[in-house]
Amino acid sequence: MTGLSCKAFASKYHIGYSTLRQWENGRLSGLSSKGAEKIIAAASNEGIACSLQWLLHGTDEPPMILGTTDFNKNIKQPLQNLSPELSTVHDEIIINQEIERFRHAYKQATTMIVPDESMCPFFLQGDYLGGIKYPANKVDAALEQVCIIETTTHELYCRKLKVGNTPNVHNLESLNLNISSGHYLLSNVSIISAAPITRIWRKHRLAIK
Repeated sequence: MTGLSCKAFASKYHIGYSTLRQWENGRLSGLSSKGAEKIIAAASNEGIACSLQWLLHGTDEPPMILGTTDFNKNIKQPLQNLSPELSTVHDEIIINQEIERFRHAYKQATTMIVPDESMCPFFLQGDYLGGIKYPANKVDAALEQVCIIETTTHELYCRKLKVGNTPNVHNLESLNLNISSGHYLLSNVSIISAAPITRIWRKHRLAIK
């Protein structure tokens, strides 16, 4: 999914080629938790979200390609020659321009910034998300999808939309199994819209050393 060969991936992220092949083929003790975390970080840097549970056990959400923007193509000066502060400014300018185009193109478009780690590793804190809203009477069309959800108290959440325990309410599920139980599942929430995520904008991140 990264578009890199096994050798290129190993070289870029300083992983032994033979070690990577052993992980890939399940030889010896297979992939360790520490190795999986390194693969997750490298994949995220390549624009792919993958969870620890999926890598180690084949459960949880499968890997997904993030709709990231190649910011290097949109600025005149290469990012590696800019200070971190200037790189961040360029990223935000480009992201805001793309968000404006997205909102202009779709009447029911909505966007938000991920405020915390509740949806890691698929959506990181600080990611910009976009989607097209389903109104309250049609939100069930978005069930089992990760959405931008607006509640009747006008709060925004990025969560997987689930059926609620009673009519006209929904449960909002996190994808991060490591957060506290009180934040993992928001139960029986009244919502006015749900927008399955179709756009992800992520700020430039430096390559892993």
